[in-house]
Amino acid sequence: MGFEAAIIVLFDEALTVWRASKLELAVLEEASNFIKHDNGRRVMATNGLMEQGEDSTDPLRTAADQGAGTSRLDQVRAASRRGISKELATCGPP
Repeated sequence: MGFEAAIIVLFDEALTVWRASKLELAVLEEASNFIKHDNGRRVMATNGLMEQGEDSTDPLRTAADQGAGTSRLDQVRAASRRGISKELATCGPP
């Protein structure tokens, strides 16, 4: 697949980080389904799936708070580049 882990980030209605979980590739592969018309795999961010990963909520919230004054999307991108997930930082443009 080209990566070892991914962080699933869920936002609340104010677009602040509500919950985040770092999941290893093997967990994602097991939880996903192949979607032919997308020619890829799709995973649903259920409570059960999120609990299988490493909780990344607090580090992402902290990083977002440090980026006050920028958009929420920019804050999450900056958080990922600061080392929350090396894999996300090296995947190319956000």
